[in-house]
Amino acid sequence: MCGIAGCIFVDKYIEKDKLHSIGREMISKIEHRGPDTTNGIIVDSDGISAALYHARLSIIDLHERSNQPMISEDGNSVLLLNGEIYNYLSLRSELKLKGIKFRTDSDTEVLLNGLIYWGVTETLNKLDGMYAFVFLNRMNKSVSIARDNFGEKPLYYLYEKNQLFFASQVKAILAVFPDLELNSQSVFNYFKYSYIPAPDTIYLKVNKLQNGECCKFIIGDNEFLPMEQVARRSVRANDMDFGKKEFSIQKFNNILISSVESRFISDVPVGAFLSGGIDSSLVAAIATKELGKNLDTFTIKFEDPHFDESSFAENIAAELKIRNYSYSMSESDIINVINILPEIYDEPFCDSSQVPTVFLSEKVSRSVKVALTGDGGDELVFGYPRYQRLDRLMKRNSFLKLNNEVGRFSKNLQPGKFLTSLIWSTTGDNIFLYDYMVSRFRNLSKLFNDDFQKNVKRSLLMDRKKNFNTSSGFILARAIDLNSYLPEELLVKTDRASMYFGLELRTPFLNRTLFDYIDETTNPRNIHFLKNKSILKEQLNKYLPQRLFNRPKMGFAIPLSFYLKKYLKDDIIHEMTNLTYLENQGIFNVHYIEQLCKKYFNEKNSTIDYFIWSFYMFQKWYRRSV
Repeated sequence: MCGIAGCIFVDKYIEKDKLHSIGREMISKIEHRGPDTTNGIIVDSDGISAALYHARLSIIDLHERSNQPMISEDGNSVLLLNGEIYNYLSLRSELKLKGIKFRTDSDTEVLLNGLIYWGVTETLNKLDGMYAFVFLNRMNKSVSIARDNFGEKPLYYLYEKNQLFFASQVKAILAVFPDLELNSQSVFNYFKYSYIPAPDTIYLKVNKLQNGECCKFIIGDNEFLPMEQVARRSVRANDMDFGKKEFSIQKFNNILISSVESRFISDVPVGAFLSGGIDSSLVAAIATKELGKNLDTFTIKFEDPHFDESSFAENIAAELKIRNYSYSMSESDIINVINILPEIYDEPFCDSSQVPTVFLSEKVSRSVKVALTGDGGDELVFGYPRYQRLDRLMKRNSFLKLNNEVGRFSKNLQPGKFLTSLIWSTTGDNIFLYDYMVSRFRNLSKLFNDDFQKNVKRSLLMDRKKNFNTSSGFILARAIDLNSYLPEELLVKTDRASMYFGLELRTPFLNRTLFDYIDETTNPRNIHFLKNKSILKEQLNKYLPQRLFNRPKMGFAIPLSFYLKKYLKDDIIHEMTNLTYLENQGIFNVHYIEQLCKKYFNEKNSTIDYFIWSFYMFQKWYRRSV
């Protein structure tokens, strides 16, 4: 795990000192991701001038021989890797049978040799891991960049005719391009979804790889040839791809146990987050009961009992006979975390569970370098309640068919009421319905000024409807989430929070074999057998009595309204009523913002807590980054 950054120029001589200066400046912005050691190299030959830098968090093969950038034995290839390859030992054995020799015990060298021997596409098909990498192959004059299937690790890039800049976080690119223009569509998407979907970023010229994507840049005589997408692992969203095999609970359990075991591959101690919920409890139970791990677990404790699950986690830890450390998050702790969020999240981001995630990550990083989490469990088994809600409405769609004229009329409406989305659903636009369901704020036409709105699209998901062909709301919603919500909200939240403190988080549920098995044994007719995460509960019941976990889901959140109105009120009012400042931004309908602010603080039971939080987080980010 680490941070990577660098630049590659074609047919443009850059002095070595200048290249080193650029590389060092970029990597310095993200050294928190790899606090153990920082290294960089210069490549200056064959019409290429490059600075490749790496900040390392040492997890596997702690020896300096495994530092990066890693150069192949013949000197023709260079690899920068951020992440872990969990099946590197089996791949290493496979490569050794081919006569390939190794100088280290690292997964990085296995990936490097795999890319050289098998090629990029075949190697990607073999990997089980979380990763983002940059692979420079001077023999075939190419640069390949890739991101793992689920999008656990990020990679940003700025690509122009004869130069390529890349980094694990966008702030490293900003070190070289401090005056980048904002992307209006990304601002719109942020307020709509609470995150910025890939491949867009908050800046017009900067992109980020999508989950499961690999792109190749061919180095021509005097420039990069047009970027080529050489791989994009598709998410299953076609009914024909599901339910081809019969489900076996034993096989499912074996795959899950194997996945948990692989996430323990490490030369440093491994702990686990334990919330007391189904997913994290199952990971901890398998680790202790099946694998015999001597596990330390970590739990957050809130002062507000409506948000506190620590007693459940402590009871589960006691039943599993493991050490559990609970950290109390006070009101002052929450305020302290909120103050550093714009430094941690270098694009606008407003999932309020980022606050406890940051707090717990800092505490855990004092004890271990690696921690397992239960993230991905809901996506694996279609566990979110909204999936079931969408499915019910789609089923209704088969009975209620409105004519196409109504459908065309409804498309001209700004969705403000659920009835509108129901009209869409009954005309067959189920993606619009889900887009509506996951929208955080729905009065977007009032939020922005007229000039700003001229160049934005209302629905990102509607552009992707050609990729989906399913009659199941479960399958449709999950497919959309796997390409957007999971990689660009949930995993951004955990990656930035943990890596800010040099902590690596691993997710056993985000395993391609595990997802493939669920997909192959599930279809729209039998998907109900996954309802309410029954499979995971059945597995957990093997290790724990039901009384410890059979309860309503609480989520991982803070009492947002309380903090907004008590501790952040003055600051929020300043941000929302500073009309001159807002006018100069050229984004918002400032009088509508002022109106929302007055309404929010004058009404006792307001329903716009999340919008107020998202606006506040945007302004805090804007003041720091623009």
